[in-house]
Amino acid sequence: MKRILLSLFLCVLFAANTFGWDLSLAPGLSVKNAFLYLLIVIYMIETAVLGNRRLELPSVLVPFSLFVGYSVLSWFVAAFVVQLSSYSVLDTAIALKTYRIDHFLFFLLFFYGLSTMKDVVSLLRTFLWLIVIGNLVTVVDGFNIPNLGIIQQREDGRLGGPMGESNQYGALLALTLPAVIALAWDPHTKRVLAYFAIFVSILAFLLASSRGAFVGVILGSLFSTYYLRSFLSMRHVAIGAIVTVGGVLVIIIVLLTTDLGGDWINRFTDKLSGTSYELSSGRMAIWTTALQQMSEQPLSFFTGFGWNAYEYINRAGFGTHNVYLKHLFDLGLPGLILYCVISYKLLSNCRGAISKATGTVRYQLIAFVFGFASLSIAMFFVELFKVWIWVWAYAGLVMRLVVASSQPTEDEMKAC
Repeated sequence: MKRILLSLFLCVLFAANTFGWDLSLAPGLSVKNAFLYLLIVIYMIETAVLGNRRLELPSVLVPFSLFVGYSVLSWFVAAFVVQLSSYSVLDTAIALKTYRIDHFLFFLLFFYGLSTMKDVVSLLRTFLWLIVIGNLVTVVDGFNIPNLGIIQQREDGRLGGPMGESNQYGALLALTLPAVIALAWDPHTKRVLAYFAIFVSILAFLLASSRGAFVGVILGSLFSTYYLRSFLSMRHVAIGAIVTVGGVLVIIIVLLTTDLGGDWINRFTDKLSGTSYELSSGRMAIWTTALQQMSEQPLSFFTGFGWNAYEYINRAGFGTHNVYLKHLFDLGLPGLILYCVISYKLLSNCRGAISKATGTVRYQLIAFVFGFASLSIAMFFVELFKVWIWVWAYAGLVMRLVVASSQPTEDEMKAC
């Protein structure tokens, strides 16, 4: 029953993202939030009655809790102690709830929501197929076969997706693409469907044309191959690299035969020369301005200017296009370090569980390391907004697999 509720929740999120449904009930409250809080309350009641919950994976939960708590403290200081000019107490409080507290609740919901490995793997499949359906919608609408009127094309030819504009969408695909590829080794997924999902996902990734996501995938894959070298056969790595590169080249050739192919080529050739401003699409100027603003008040490197302060006091006039710089500007080094600790612990716990896992679970754990490493690098070039809920839901599911892999039963392993 709980798996069905969480699957339904994911479907509601996907439909809202795809069709642009606001589903707002009040400032800071939507049908999505209400569904989230309802599920949290249900699980809290179940925990109180059955007493079947305990603190698991503290290496992730503790720094995540501190990260949320520090963000709340930073908001309070900025709003009521420092009293930053033009700092909206209500708007920043809503943003704090939406982009920090709710994200933590998403992680907790999908981490504690299910207990058996079979249910977690089944929900993970649902999650991945929703991503694939979103990719299919992007491809179909992008090529007007037919024109669904859902996906918007930017002036430079890039396509976004149901979960965000092109840069955010590219970052999400950098995270999930390895897991979609791992479906090819899932005995519960027909091989032809898995290959179709991979083809559609790679094509959608190319259509997003996010250079940051491309860099993330390349460097993230190199890092992950080294990080997981004890668990990977170099022969399989070589074969996988050759097949992947060959498949991408085939898809690129197909893409170049379409109207979108010219826009895709121009997206990259136009950026191969020029000033640092042009090469970075203005990011270098934005980053330099933010760091200069912080250097004028050196204490800000430790304390930050306050939760979400960048939106109100930055001089660049644009977003940071860098998740890490955003954390540093708003929360200072403590906030940035806490986020990096969370990221590291997600990867290290996943790596530690791979040796105990088999079959589908093992492949998906490996895929998460590749995907999360790619996302972490891509975030040097992009900010994430509504994509975060998918990131933390996915991370919560995988961390439940990590816990379940520590003492799996024989029946569970066969069921997966």
